[in-house]
Amino acid sequence: SELGRLVVLAGRYTVAAVPLDGSAANASTVSEVQASVDACLAAAPQLRRRGFADISVHCAATTATRASEGVDSALRPECAVLLLSASGNEAMRCPLHLGRGAAAAAADATAHWERLQLRGGPWRALTAGEGGGAWAVSADGRHLAQLAPEP
Repeated sequence: SELGRLVVLAGRYTVAAVPLDGSAANASTVSEVQASVDACLAAAPQLRRRGFADISVHCAATTATRASEGVDSALRPECAVLLLSASGNEAMRCPLHLGRGAAAAAADATAHWERLQLRGGPWRALTAGEGGGAWAVSADGRHLAQLAPEP
């Protein structure tokens, strides 16, 4: 499955998946993305209470090898939403496992979301990068840094 034509917007305390067209396939994807994000936010109420400063969505093509899940071995996008907390020192990575319905997407997100402690901040903007890393802009806007997961 793929993200299709949608945007994911973050307000101070809310996140919304918004369709850019009215097709039925797109409506299903929007529903799955919204269910995934809602499940992540419900799993981390303390992060939500602090509010959000930035959001990004990242998709990387991966080879699926789990035939038991009904996924073939073709390349498919592996997507996640990355939310930067208003404090600028932590973030949440919410996986988007799409193509199996909103309930399954929400269950996967609840089971696999991650809290990320960000060093060197506070950060004002954050965008996901390859390999679980990210790029961040400092709170004063003068520095750009590549953040990497700890080994």
